[in-house]
Amino acid sequence: MRKAATYSAGGATSSRVREQVALHRASRQRLDGGLRATERGVEVGNRTIVDALDSRRRVFEAERDYASARYNYLTNLVRLRAAAGSLLPADLEAINAYLVETVSVVPSGAPRR
Repeated sequence: MRKAATYSAGGATSSRVREQVALHRASRQRLDGGLRATERGVEVGNRTIVDALDSRRRVFEAERDYASARYNYLTNLVRLRAAAGSLLPADLEAINAYLVETVSVVPSGAPRR
């Protein structure tokens, strides 16, 4: 009975993670579009550099929050499987694959200085 509850909780966690990933992607697209629009506004004089810097700050905050969510998901996954007694070397190899995956910190379309 306890094992079934653990798997059910794991399914709920996995579902929440998928939801958060989708929300992150949508937010990222909105922020990237807004960052580019703000930078164009600075170029033509409609916006100040403060607006552009504030826009970039929001993008970096979103990236930081996403990286934190990924870390929490992976550590909770290991804890959940260890508690259920089902943690296997293959699980750790899959998690390691997530860890070597690069996460972009510089928004696409942003000028690099």
